Amino acid sequence: MAKLVVFTVALTADYAEFMGVVGFRTRLCRPRHPYTKGKVERLVRFVKGNFLAGRSFTDLDALNREAALWCAEQGGRWRRAAACVPMREHEAACSANTRPLEVTAEVERYLCPRRKISFDGFVSFEGHRYGVPYWYVRRECRVNREGRVVHIYSDDLSRELVAHAVGTGADSWCEGQWETSPAQPEELPTQPVGTVVEQIAPPRTKPGFERFDFGRAE
Repeated sequence: MAKLVVFTVALTADYAEFMGVVGFRTRLCRPRHPYTKGKVERLVRFVKGNFLAGRSFTDLDALNREAALWCAEQGGRWRRAAACVPMREHEAACSANTRPLEVTAEVERYLCPRRKISFDGFVSFEGHRYGVPYWYVRRECRVNREGRVVHIYSDDLSRELVAHAVGTGADSWCEGQWETSPAQPEELPTQPVGTVVEQIAPPRTKPGFERFDFGRAE
């Protein structure tokens, strides 16, 4: 079983179940400890000061691609402070404890996180909203992303509901999201209606005040 070092103070029940499914254990580190948490914070500072500074990008995907190339370049260089090439050192230390992840039904549930569907038929994923067909009656679904495509599945992962291109601007709606159908519930007022406005036809007989209209033509 592999060991993962994380810097947190509590484990949730979902995370504990995830460790059992994937097959690893977590060792907690003391908070505000310079020799453990400080190492991670220093790496974050290094990325902010050397990668993000002065860099422009079109969307999050482009930034992630550039970041992956930049990290590979930095990790493959000789570091005098560590007296090694970090990428090679990491591979040598971790390769003995790693193994290919078998994608089972339990693992798929973590690869496709559950999302709630809003009243207007959208789910939020990575800061964007994607439409879900109206005929899907359940209020929860699962979402997964593969490259530039976001897949939305039923809650039990038995059916793909819709696929969207990764959004960059406004909400992404889908066909059938607001389709008019007799099966759709009618939106009724929450309070009884006390006032009714109607348009009536003009009277067929002449009003009585017409006799006082002296300018009318006879």
